[in-house]
Amino acid sequence: MKTTRHTRPILLLSLLFLFVASPPPAAAFEQWRRRYDERTLQAADAADAADAAESVDYAALIETPTEIRFDIRDPASDADEDVVVESFADLHAVYPLNFEALCDVILDLDSHNSFVPNLVKSDVISAADDPPSWRRAARIERSVAVFSADYGFETEHIIVHQTDDEIAVIFRMVESHDEMLADTGGSWYLKRIDIDGREYTYVRHFNHVAFGSHTPGLRLALRNFGLRDIKSVMDAYYQEADARTR
Repeated sequence: MKTTRHTRPILLLSLLFLFVASPPPAAAFEQWRRRYDERTLQAADAADAADAAESVDYAALIETPTEIRFDIRDPASDADEDVVVESFADLHAVYPLNFEALCDVILDLDSHNSFVPNLVKSDVISAADDPPSWRRAARIERSVAVFSADYGFETEHIIVHQTDDEIAVIFRMVESHDEMLADTGGSWYLKRIDIDGREYTYVRHFNHVAFGSHTPGLRLALRNFGLRDIKSVMDAYYQEADARTR
């Protein structure tokens, strides 16, 4: 369509409306997808996660976080000059708890520093209501025999899909306080399932971390402890949810 003096105001008003209107969750997810690197969202698409969940042997995953993918590698190109090494983790598990119990713990961001391993700070403010989103100031301290470091950063968390039986939450770093991290983000996908007449919850967790500063022992620590740490985080949410239901 040819733009004229008369059509420009209409177009501008339309664009303004699109900018200020609160997007539905699906639109918010597409905005997030356009805004951020696709690699961080590999497990965030609720439809893809749901399709994958249908082919899973749920019984084999009960209280057993299992690797779908775990990778540690140097940056793929010169474009990632701020990244010294990055890790990708995609795991899933099934827990003998109702969907609501685990969902409540995942979304209770303020409390995470009280039970998530190595997370010593989790200060949260609400960012929006539709779709629900939050901004968190976090601090992680990690120390093992070959490696010690701490990371201060802020993340944005957004619910991109939610029904009575499913939820998908994605998160992404929006600010580093110390430039130790170049980027981090990932997703949680939870689904209510049934095994032999009992309710369980299927959980899939994707996590990507791009380290922006070389620390002695970092690569060795990632290779020896990275996968174990992600499994410990998943189990920590389950154990906290279980404790709250007792």
